[in-house]
Amino acid sequence: MILAKSTVDPDKVIAFELFASEEAKANHYNTSSTEDETNEILEVMGDMAKATRDEVHVYSSNMTVINELLPKNNFYAGQPGCYLRMPAKAGKGKDLFEFTTELHKSADPDGPTDWLLLEKDDDPDMLLGFEFYKDQGAFDRHYSDAEIDKNHDEVIALLGGMPYREDIHVKYSNNQ
Repeated sequence: MILAKSTVDPDKVIAFELFASEEAKANHYNTSSTEDETNEILEVMGDMAKATRDEVHVYSSNMTVINELLPKNNFYAGQPGCYLRMPAKAGKGKDLFEFTTELHKSADPDGPTDWLLLEKDDDPDMLLGFEFYKDQGAFDRHYSDAEIDKNHDEVIALLGGMPYREDIHVKYSNNQ
């Protein structure tokens, strides 16, 4: 699990959970303690409780935690990143996933150290993603690089709606 906070809205928290299998996920969510903990979280959130849950499957990644299916990761508190939500044009989800995967394989030394692209179970044309960067300097350089930005024109051509990007910092991961 990784908990990240928005860099713009300190009250916005993004929880990122990975499971080794469908069975492990079902076991986790079908226990009374998980339901009790979720209710406690919603109570603390009060009026801000606008939690949403996207059921997803991994499309592609460059994350040790996925590749090794181990309950550990290399994330650390303060690590910068971003959460992406990109709707493709109808029927263009596969193209968006393939192109975005290839973009993430770049040799940019300031590019994401770890990334994960997810496909919503109920919408194959919705790409969700997480990117994590070595440090804030690498994050800033990557997003201000004009050469890298040129690749985004093809991404935009595949989009069927406004993309959403939330800059985040890791607050907690299960190895801390």
